[in-house]
Amino acid sequence: MEQKIKGKKGRPKVAVPRNRWVKSRVNSSELILIKQKARDCNLSVSDLIKVSLFKCKVVVWRRELPTEAKKLLALLANLANNLNQISKRHNIGDAITLADRFELLQLKMELSAVKKQLGAFLEFKKEAADGD
Repeated sequence: MEQKIKGKKGRPKVAVPRNRWVKSRVNSSELILIKQKARDCNLSVSDLIKVSLFKCKVVVWRRELPTEAKKLLALLANLANNLNQISKRHNIGDAITLADRFELLQLKMELSAVKKQLGAFLEFKKEAADGD
């Protein structure tokens, strides 16, 4: 009687298997765009993402704000808080007092100063970017 040698069946094993999942949430229109782009490139969605990730250059935006901008944002937050307090008092029925009017005038002047500083800061950044 002849014995048959059992051979391995199925797909051959790969050296580095892809056995991990990466999940991402997208809305309907984003999913349609992703599938369309994959179809246009004759790739699967998975391969499109891998090619995009490993072959494309990613531009990293610097999230850290300069200290000047942080100071201006803190000042704007402070001014907004003061304005909200006056508005709240007025909305509950209190009349705007002379002190409130004076404070509003000060807020207006401070906001004008911040606007000028911010404009100068943005102009400086624009000139620095144009000089590169």
